[in-house]
Amino acid sequence: MTARGGATALAWALRRFRGAPYLLGGTTSLGIDCSGLVQRAVRSALGVVLPRHSSDQLALAAAPVRALGEPGDLLFLWGAGESPCHVGVVLRGARAEDRTLLHASSRRGRVIEEPLEQALRRAARWRHMELEQVLALQR
Repeated sequence: MTARGGATALAWALRRFRGAPYLLGGTTSLGIDCSGLVQRAVRSALGVVLPRHSSDQLALAAAPVRALGEPGDLLFLWGAGESPCHVGVVLRGARAEDRTLLHASSRRGRVIEEPLEQALRRAARWRHMELEQVLALQR
């Protein structure tokens, strides 16, 4: 699968969950958390099985080769004094140059898609895993 095809399939799998309620430990549309959302969407869209917890997902990431912002990148965010604990996926926005982050937000109580810059402003730190790295896990 190409990165472009993977990003499209992943976006479709993730957007089906928009509006689903947030539930810590949840993995279904009846209630889902951030790492469950990413794990489930990546498996259904790409055939890659990721670990259940976001810190374990991040542990699979190699040092990024390029800057954040390509559709399909996994984005891990955390606040000051926290360990990496939140994950979402970068998607293409309404315009080709726009980027969004789709994630299960405990603060908003549901799965949301918001401008990428907005999500980054709330984070003290972040790191990303390129879609190509995720696709390489299926080999």
